[in-house]
Amino acid sequence: MDVDIMGQILGMPFNLIGQMSDPPFWNSAIFAAALSALLVSVANLILEDKKNKKVIYQRQQQAYSELRGRNDIIADIYESYAIAFTTFSVAEAIQNKIGIPCDPLFYKNRERMMCRVDQLTIDQIPIQYGKLVETLSLIPLIFENKASAVENVENLNKWFLDTGVPNLSDRYRSHVPAEIELLDPNITITNQECPALGLLSPEDTQRQIDMENSIISEANIEIKAEIRRCIREPVTALLTSMKNDL
Repeated sequence: MDVDIMGQILGMPFNLIGQMSDPPFWNSAIFAAALSALLVSVANLILEDKKNKKVIYQRQQQAYSELRGRNDIIADIYESYAIAFTTFSVAEAIQNKIGIPCDPLFYKNRERMMCRVDQLTIDQIPIQYGKLVETLSLIPLIFENKASAVENVENLNKWFLDTGVPNLSDRYRSHVPAEIELLDPNITITNQECPALGLLSPEDTQRQIDMENSIISEANIEIKAEIRRCIREPVTALLTSMKNDL
């Protein structure tokens, strides 16, 4: 309540003193009515204030719980997306360089990775990212001094999806030529003019798959580290700050 208005209300009984001389002001019906109105007003203000604080607290608790749960979902989906994207990219680079494996499981795995990328890109990531942004947009309205932390979380999410995953994929895709040169003995390319059309022997197919798995295993370690740095840790810091205000 405005300080001047509160002062006027609190001063009402004393202002009435100068207006009443007979009977004594403490027996006056006017004074009693004014005092009663004052007490009712103050009581209503206190109740309203408590009600507002309770509503805000409930919203704060809800935002905290939603963000904590949303962060785990987002992190898992982003990790799956980054792994599938990188796996498909590396497998494609290997095939384009040394030929087609004869193992049908290789194609099933590539098809599965491609479908997984499409599924995450079209369905899950937009939905979960939208829910995350919705939760984040509420936080500065019900918590103080959280705008910069919220902006940091949003920016890192965008960076990871738009830049981080493609960069990781390109970097590990670029490892393929060097890894092929390390093979001993070298894989025999059956179609020198267009390696992607050459069919590998069972032995070379297994060596190609082993090489791919080795590159992807290394990529997975970095992907998990990037998820922790860009997704989990910024939200954990924001959650800690929010919890301290509850």
